[in-house]
Amino acid sequence: MLSACLNPVLVIGSLLQPTVNASTIHILKYLTGSVKTYANSVQAYVHVRDVALAHILVFETPSVSGRYICYERMLHHGECSNEKNPRKQSYKLTNQKIKDLVIEFIPVKQCLESEAKNIKSEFIHSAKELKETGIKFGKQEESYGLFQGVRFEKGMMKIPCLTVVDTTESLFRNLIAYEQCSQRQHLYVTDYITLMDCLINTREDVQILRHCRII
Repeated sequence: MLSACLNPVLVIGSLLQPTVNASTIHILKYLTGSVKTYANSVQAYVHVRDVALAHILVFETPSVSGRYICYERMLHHGECSNEKNPRKQSYKLTNQKIKDLVIEFIPVKQCLESEAKNIKSEFIHSAKELKETGIKFGKQEESYGLFQGVRFEKGMMKIPCLTVVDTTESLFRNLIAYEQCSQRQHLYVTDYITLMDCLINTREDVQILRHCRII
């Protein structure tokens, strides 16, 4: 009797549990800005549905034997490279054996985009959704500053007032870029923008925050 071993790489996709796992943290750290640079390395990815299908195909195919590396493709963590910091080359792996079992992988970039949306909707809810759970919003009156003034006390999220003008978007983009390139340990601007982006998804979210004089 022949034996086979299926080895999936970093598995991404929808979560069943309410907590983050290792693969989610791998993506979440870039969304929140907790890491300032991309490592000069590569990572192979595969969607959880493809892993499930691959297990079925390997189990139901009598002729399989040996090791089956299960991944769609490898991606470099960053987009830029030069002679002083050469681009890390992909590992010498092949997924041809698993492809020969007639499996069509979900494109990894599609997986990552979907994963980012899932993380946002799963872990940081919109203003409307939070209000429906009983959480209240209020304007932060204390002088903590715009980016350090968010507080959650006794069921109320207090957020400093944001005045939106024509140059607000370009200002925030430049501040985020500066913060990512600096040596600061705390990325206050990035965290604030991430929070506001998650709170505001619809016109109703905007109305809630405007009613509370937050924007």
